[in-house]
Amino acid sequence: IAANSVVTKDVPPYAIVAGVPAKTIRFRFDSNVIDELLRIKWWNYNYSDLPDNNKCDDINYFVEEMNRLISNGNIQERDYKKFNLSEVFRGL
Repeated sequence: IAANSVVTKDVPPYAIVAGVPAKTIRFRFDSNVIDELLRIKWWNYNYSDLPDNNKCDDINYFVEEMNRLISNGNIQERDYKKFNLSEVFRGL
């Protein structure tokens, strides 16, 4: 999102938007890479388990490495702690 932009609706994944109201200028990656990033859901993994940051300036390397780690079972999705907010408030 560019500086001084006003976002009035949802922004597509990996889009660069600017203006008032904000409009899509372009996408950070090509559609195949975006599809892969959305499919592997990299944000569901621990940061420390993600591929080497020094090499991840290359998004294609990152996607390939994530696919390799997932298919080999060398990386697991985070186990989010789940709770019922109603029960939490009842306990206060």
